[in-house]
Amino acid sequence: MTGQNDVFLLQRAEAERLGIEKDLLQTCLRGRQIRRYFLEETSEVVIYPYKAGKGKSKAIPAPELKRFPQVWKYLNSRRKDLAGRSYFEASSKVWYELWCQRDIQLLATPKIVVPELSASSRFALADSSQFYGDTVCGITLLAETQEGLLYILGVLNSKLIEFYYKQTTVPKANNFFIYKTMFLKKIPIRRIDFSNANERVHHNQVVQLVEQMLPARKQWSAVEDDYEKHRLDSFCADLDREIDHLVYELYDLTNDEIAIVEGSTRR
Repeated sequence: MTGQNDVFLLQRAEAERLGIEKDLLQTCLRGRQIRRYFLEETSEVVIYPYKAGKGKSKAIPAPELKRFPQVWKYLNSRRKDLAGRSYFEASSKVWYELWCQRDIQLLATPKIVVPELSASSRFALADSSQFYGDTVCGITLLAETQEGLLYILGVLNSKLIEFYYKQTTVPKANNFFIYKTMFLKKIPIRRIDFSNANERVHHNQVVQLVEQMLPARKQWSAVEDDYEKHRLDSFCADLDREIDHLVYELYDLTNDEIAIVEGSTRR
């Protein structure tokens, strides 16, 4: 994402010590912090000297950036570290820009995130304050999409979609799979006919189950008591089974097809 992580990525405590203005700091997720349905805590932030433009992020002009004196001071103190990037200097970018800043309008919105390299499906929800780095791929919905983000999240984390993904993409070393746009866009998400009452019910049931899953998975990640962790494990496993069952129905799988998916996809 940045082209120079040593400069643009900081621990939050270090950014605070330097007095870097919070308006230009965003939480930065890495792939290793993304789990199924929850995010591990991160203390890393990214300096993001951009503002929304027409269809893409635009670098804040230098005169305007100087209104953030600590950011300006810090970036200038690291200017030598930002030099020498031949691919960067051959571009039209300003010296203090990130190499791949992505679109702030896609970052600063609720979204689904997934690590770009994983042995299994690990889709989670990130809010508008959580940006992500170059080991993460993000999924946002078009404005006209009627399906809810939580419905899409449930479908993506289902056994069926994990089975499909592993059958249609090529594993890398140690059976890790690449979760990038070129592959993610081919996933056949089951669209909902909202004029059909039965389909609406299925959609809403998936959403309700995911709404229960999110706090349970977050709580599971935080507890240390073995009994409570086991209880939450069992609760989440039950929710997973219910979501998988609904997804099988939505995709009209036969019992034989379900048996194939269940036999090859284990959690």
